Order: sequence, then structure tokens, then C-alpha cells
Amino acid sequence: MVAPGHALASVHRMPFGAEVLAGGGVRYRLWAPAAREVHLKVKSRSIPMESRPDGWFEISDRESGPGTRYQYRIDGKLLVPDPASRFQPKDADGPS
Repeated sequence: MVAPGHALASVHRMPFGAEVLAGGGVRYRLWAPAAREVHLKVKSRSIPMESRPDGWFEISDRESGPGTRYQYRIDGKLLVPDPASRFQPKDADGPS
């Protein structure tokens, strides 16, 4: 039970996908264990993501914010939406 005058805050952090950061920007994480390299394609930019242990790729982009459309380019060829995306405005193959 929540005391009167208090709001119930629900936070569910996920270790993958896009996460808006409290200080501004967005952190992007993708699990792609077979990939040699992954780039974040956001607006007209292509940003190399950092390879992390266990097949993870990660980058924080200060220019991104809520509603920013993005995709991942895997090994310089395959352009894919975020499989962890909660928003696909241009259908399953479009940017997240």
C-alpha cells in the first residue's frame, strides 16, 4: 500500500536496448556475439560501438534523446532495428 500523498515509482532497467540517461543522452546496448563490429546509425551519423565482454556492444550518445530514431549496422553490411526496442514506428524493419 502506498501512503497518501506519495507516488509509487516503478523502474525496470534492462541491460540491453536504448536507455535515456538522467544527465542527457542515450546509452545503446546490443548483444551480437557473432559480430566483429557494430555501428550505431543515428540521423546522418554512423558511430562505432565499443565491444564489451560476452558479445555486447555499447555506446552512449549525448546528441540522442527520447524519440531519436536509430538502427544498428553489423559488420558494415546488415542494417537492423533494435531487437529490444519498445517503439517501431516504421514497422519491424524500420528504425527503432
